[in-house]
Amino acid sequence: MTVRYLHPVCDDQGRRLSSANIIWAERDGGSAYYRTSKFAMQAGKFPPTHPCAPFDDEPPKDGSQMGGSKALTAFRARGYWASCFPEGDGITLQWWDGTKDLAKTAEEVMQDIRECFGWEVVDGRRSR
Repeated sequence: MTVRYLHPVCDDQGRRLSSANIIWAERDGGSAYYRTSKFAMQAGKFPPTHPCAPFDDEPPKDGSQMGGSKALTAFRARGYWASCFPEGDGITLQWWDGTKDLAKTAEEVMQDIRECFGWEVVDGRRSR
């Protein structure tokens, strides 16, 4: 599977203005896509075909993070906060907080994605 990685946007002073995102499906804005996506959560669970669906490890310790596959658990072990979109078409992530700002380049994050998930990754900001 090929995914797009969107590195966070920063302001002129280097402060992050957004989270980072991994996207594997295009969104059809303005449609019923969010209710009909084959990957969307239903009754609080992702379908078995979702790339991060099975809770084959322990569920995330932080209840705000959705998805519990072994690959997602391995990714979180590298210091990422990562949660699947309820619409099922991607993952939002970050690796920084208000007390520490760990600089990771887009290339480093994309390499972590490749190693943990086995996905092909393209730079989503450059591929448009």
